[in-house]
Amino acid sequence: MKGIYAALTVLALGASSAAALTAHRSASITAEAERTAQGAKVSITGKGWDANARVKLMGTRPPAVAAKQDFGTVSADATGSFKFQKTIGCTTSNMDDARDPVTITATDSATGASVSKKVEAGAWICN
Repeated sequence: MKGIYAALTVLALGASSAAALTAHRSASITAEAERTAQGAKVSITGKGWDANARVKLMGTRPPAVAAKQDFGTVSADATGSFKFQKTIGCTTSNMDDARDPVTITATDSATGASVSKKVEAGAWICN
């Protein structure tokens, strides 16, 4: 009887792990960066994450800056969705610096699952 119980436990754990992997396969983000007088207004929306997941938001370096951008960590709600918005100061007045897009990456802090989107770097150019 213990053998059957152990087998059922393994099956249940396997199903649970499969459900978690499926949830991460459907995790997604949309990312936008808009140039404003105050700098780049970055908006990131996520859906399909695990309920209450802690999601780390990072960006590749903006124009004329050597370091990556750390937008912090957000919490998904009970449906696996989140919204983030922040205005970041402009980094250069030279349009030539904005040739390469900025890649925004969202990573589940517990599982390491991540997704990325590119946004135009022009939002970081000073008006």
